[in-house]
Amino acid sequence: MIDKNYQTIIDIIKSVLNKTPLAIPEDTDIKAIYKLAKAHSLLSIVTSGLEPTEYFKNLSKDVQTAFLSHKMTSIRKSLGFDVERAQILQKMESAGIAYLPLKGILMNPLYPEPGMREFADNDIWYDGKKQKEMISIFKDRGYEIESVNECHHDTFMKVPFYNFEMHRTLVPEDHRTDLAFKYYEKNLKDLLIKDEGKEYAYHLSDNDFYVYEIVHAYKHFQGSGNGLRYLMDLYWYNKVKGDVLDREYIAKELDIMEITWFEVKSRELADAVFGKETLELNEDQDKLLNYILGSGTYGTLENSVEHSMEQANGSRIKFIWHRLFPGWKWCKTIHPFFAYTIIFIPLLIIGRIFKALFLRRDKAFKELELSKRK
Repeated sequence: MIDKNYQTIIDIIKSVLNKTPLAIPEDTDIKAIYKLAKAHSLLSIVTSGLEPTEYFKNLSKDVQTAFLSHKMTSIRKSLGFDVERAQILQKMESAGIAYLPLKGILMNPLYPEPGMREFADNDIWYDGKKQKEMISIFKDRGYEIESVNECHHDTFMKVPFYNFEMHRTLVPEDHRTDLAFKYYEKNLKDLLIKDEGKEYAYHLSDNDFYVYEIVHAYKHFQGSGNGLRYLMDLYWYNKVKGDVLDREYIAKELDIMEITWFEVKSRELADAVFGKETLELNEDQDKLLNYILGSGTYGTLENSVEHSMEQANGSRIKFIWHRLFPGWKWCKTIHPFFAYTIIFIPLLIIGRIFKALFLRRDKAFKELELSKRK
């Protein structure tokens, strides 16, 4: 069983995507709907579903304004990103930097209205050999460097809301995505399709884009968790592209990364949640859906610690050590100097302890507290 407020959110989204009638119960806790939908980055599409109803029209003006204001902000953000991204990609084209737009950039236009599918950033793969040139492009456009070489993507931010994650690899090289990392390291060059009329712009086929979406979702699932937006995207992509997707090819590629089961379970759950008039789930689906509903858009720290403790076989010492030094693959990718000058590894660990204590103190102590409960 799922919370009735989540059921209402699901019913609203179903009405938008499937163009079906919507009846909102009079006893609906509209403040809870607002809060939960926002936590899952679904408030814009929920507002689109609510707007035409008599229920919404009878709400107080301040409540209506809160919903509509969020939706308009999402629309402005979507349109603003489109313009900004186009200019950045043109600069990359001129600089001879190969690039591949990812994830939400391609999902957003598939939805019925601009801004309906919310996002926090734009993700773009680029040729990491051209990192200096890429950094210069963002600096010239007034961006602040949020992070470089701290993980598999470099992050740049600029007010009022621009956030770009520039991926050097499609997935990180760690224990959760090791097979996927090897898969893309070997195959990405062959998967890239050049955009017509461009020299350095690329895209993936519909099948390979879908495979990557599953890979990315699995990474989050194994980490801090996925939110309801993931299921919505999965349902909508299959509805829009289902007739052209090659299921046999998709299963074969996911088999290489040993996550075909994840795609099947996720797709079946997405269809059960958004594709049927009555929500009827088996026990496993109910458990999975409640895990997703409790994760928010980008997962929770609790989920992340729980999965990390499982990897550490319940040992807090192993958990803490892995947080300080995630492994040689991580070190070679993120801190190559230390990887090849092993004598200085203690300095790297001391630096990470300093960072945890003084720059991320609250998060670090929360992780330690959560690890006690596992």
